[in-house]
Parts: sequence; structure tokens; C-alpha cells
Amino acid sequence: MSTSPHALQIEGLAFGWTKGEALLNIPALTIKAGERVFLEGPSGCGKSTLLSLISGVTPSQGGTLHVLDTDITALSAAKRDAFRANRLGIIFQLFNLVPYLSVIDNILLPCRFSPARAKRAVAERGSIKEAAADLLGRLGLDAVADTKRGAGTLSVGQQQRVAAARALIGAPDFVIADEPTSALDTDTRNAFIDTLLSETERSGAALLFVSHDKGLAPSFDTHLSLPALNQQGAGR
Repeated sequence: MSTSPHALQIEGLAFGWTKGEALLNIPALTIKAGERVFLEGPSGCGKSTLLSLISGVTPSQGGTLHVLDTDITALSAAKRDAFRANRLGIIFQLFNLVPYLSVIDNILLPCRFSPARAKRAVAERGSIKEAAADLLGRLGLDAVADTKRGAGTLSVGQQQRVAAARALIGAPDFVIADEPTSALDTDTRNAFIDTLLSETERSGAALLFVSHDKGLAPSFDTHLSLPALNQQGAGR
């Protein structure tokens, strides 16, 4: 569990894919430790880009960006990778599963790259494989837990939930989810969100959940609009 008072602190964040054209210009944004935040906005407004900046996948071009009290902009690429593996859980919009690896092996990847994540998973469930199996059960994927076939053979909805289990294993301090329910039916989506919220509450992790579906917002502590933050500078 994180002892940081803030999961995220942004001041004057600027970014554009094309020189002279700013996609993001966010004067201020703060997410407290343990806070579950819903961030919405239409396609193309920069939601995925913002998550890429927060996770250190894409370097920022200006401003202050602290994640769990760590200045991401001051880290080398290798140190950003290590920080991401140790402390962040990321559910990518395109899942980023390794298609030829089994379900369990995909979920265990963070523990392979981060001894700290592996240690936390063992402390929780006795072994990293038990931790993975437990998450699969919570996400309604018991049927695929023992399969040896590659994760690429699963349905899109199943892959999405495997990606969530991978993000949650080993109790990361900050979970970032990019449109994680887009391929799920209503019942599965609701169960997925309940699991995501309960897992982050149990571990004390902050959650930044990005979606264009405003109907999901009431489940979260805070509801933000990226266009409002970006264009009007409405920080918190």
C-alpha cells in the first residue's frame, strides 16, 4: 500500500504530437492516494495520450508530472520502465497481451519484471500463480485459468479481463485503465467494475479509469472531463 499522499500531481502539462499544435494543455490535476477517478471525453481528445504520459511510456514536453511523489520527467527511460513495473498497474486499450503466452503467463508478467510485485503477490496468496488464479476467478475467467493455449485465441472480452488481472496482480499503488470495458456486455461490465473497485479499495491503490461512457461515472469517487480540464484549465 502506498504511503504517498498523492497518486498524481500535474501542473502546466503540455504535449502535442505535431510541433506547434498542443493536444494537451492541462494547468492542474491532482488525484489523491486511494482515490478512484472517472475521466471521460470523446474520441480524439487526448485521453490515451494523457495516460501514456502519466505512465511514462511517452515523455512529456513541458510542465510538472509527479506520479506517487516521483517526478516522472526526471527519470531515464530505463528508470521509468522500472517504476512502471514496480508501482503501476495498466490496462491498455489494446490489451497488449503476448498472444502466444498462456493466460497465466500473461498475468504473471509484472511479477517476472518486478520482484517487488512478486513479493506482494506471494504475501497475499502464497504464490504468484495462486494470486493469478484468484484474480481470474474474481473476473469470471475460471474456465480459461488452466488452458495452455495462447491468450490470443481468447475472445476480445476475455482478453480484456486477462489484461485487467495482469494490471492488478501484486497490488500496484496506482491502477490506470484505458477504456477497459469497451468489449464487455452489460452484466460482465458491471461485474468487472465491481471487481476493479473492490481490488483497488482492498489494496489502497488509486484508480484512474478512462471511458467515453458517462453512465459509469456514479461508481467512482470523482468524475472529471478531459475537455474541461484541457480547454478551460479547470484543475482540482
